[in-house]
Amino acid sequence: MSLCHLRSMSPLHLQYLKNMGVAATLVISLVREGRLWGLIACHHYSPRNLSFALRTAAELLAELIATRISAIENYAHAQVAIQVRRLEQRLIEATSTEGDWRLALFRNPHTLLKPVEASGAALFFEGEIQTAGEVPSTPELRALLQWVHAQNHDGLFSCSSVSQAHPPLESLTPTASGVLAVRLSGSSPDYLMWFRKEQLLTVTWAGDPTKPVVGNDPMQLSPRRSFAAWSEIVRGTALPWTGGEIALARAFGTSLVDIILQVNAVRLLIAEHQLGQTRAAVAHSREPVIIVDAGLHILFANDAFYLLAQRPRDARPTLDGIASLFAEPALVHAMLDTLGQERRPWRGELGIVMADGRALHVGVRAEVVPARDGSVLGFFLIFDDLTQTLRAAAARRQLEQSLSDTKRNGLALDAQGGAPGATDDVMSAVLANASIAAMDISDGGAGPSVASLLEEIDHSAQRAATLYSQIRAFRRP
Repeated sequence: MSLCHLRSMSPLHLQYLKNMGVAATLVISLVREGRLWGLIACHHYSPRNLSFALRTAAELLAELIATRISAIENYAHAQVAIQVRRLEQRLIEATSTEGDWRLALFRNPHTLLKPVEASGAALFFEGEIQTAGEVPSTPELRALLQWVHAQNHDGLFSCSSVSQAHPPLESLTPTASGVLAVRLSGSSPDYLMWFRKEQLLTVTWAGDPTKPVVGNDPMQLSPRRSFAAWSEIVRGTALPWTGGEIALARAFGTSLVDIILQVNAVRLLIAEHQLGQTRAAVAHSREPVIIVDAGLHILFANDAFYLLAQRPRDARPTLDGIASLFAEPALVHAMLDTLGQERRPWRGELGIVMADGRALHVGVRAEVVPARDGSVLGFFLIFDDLTQTLRAAAARRQLEQSLSDTKRNGLALDAQGGAPGATDDVMSAVLANASIAAMDISDGGAGPSVASLLEEIDHSAQRAATLYSQIRAFRRP
């Protein structure tokens, strides 16, 4: 029947026309891109027959109108494309100069709100909210986000009456009765939303919709036969979003998704470059270090650590593998567990079992690295070879013992008849000088030369005491 020029009509529709007093009708289809776009309905209040030529002319007129509609819609899409390109340019410039495309998006609210005739807008991105124009409160915005995100949509959501669609959000009516939202991420609830305030509408009906049904005969048009105009004031709704505005919002969303992808791609390249530089710096550091994530998995152990432990480098170290290098593996596990639970730095000493079986004492400094949200990113452990420190401490104790013995031997010499007071004057000066030198060396740090210097001072003090004893022995009568 689609190709027929003349055909009968539904009895219900005929009754509808009869109730309006229509005796003849002509309907012309407006087809765009193979789909029905609309209809032109012509009514006449007396019987009228149209010739084939007139019907063909009407069909030609419909073709011209459909062509004009296509031109208008294409022009609208072209304008949308121009606005989107301008937006892209602003956002890309802001990203390159200021590092954040969001600054350009909200710098001039008019350019964001005017294209879709919105009274407010909000960007939900990475857990943060930025707004422009008249918008609900932050708690209301978050509740709206949860509701919109839970709806089944293809990345674009539109609604002209939030209070009717979801009564718990009725409080949004004064500022956000209408919502138009585009999703910006497939993995997180990131959206750009436009809002429209409540708009009181006067709707004119072809008759009172509350008028009771007249009769039960399905062939009679119900619920009314009168077509007297009836007006109603509609509340709790905003002006509906037009197809052009929805198309523009979708184009904006597509553009933002593309820009976000570009920004994240640049960030990824920068992060990879910085990670490579940082990894190289840590890998070639002279200080032995191990990096552990929050799940207690070894992320990295540098060359200095394996050199300290005298073990070949492991490309993928594990916690058990690293702990097995220590004399007390259980202590290593306990230390990391304590770090994760208490989130406090740890200081202590551990013993590393060397390849030849001997134990190497190392000092350990473990630090907790917190994340921005208060959680723990992980830990890093820096090791210090205590060999020289222990050797210096032993040399210091040996020196103190030697100085004490030298002083005691001098006093014994005096008791055997040495010159009175001579031991106190000369040996006290020698011992005091050695003690001061030892303190200066010890305060200077725990480098590899400290122990050697302390040992040298010890030998020097002993030689000085021996020479002094010989001198005193020559002076005896």
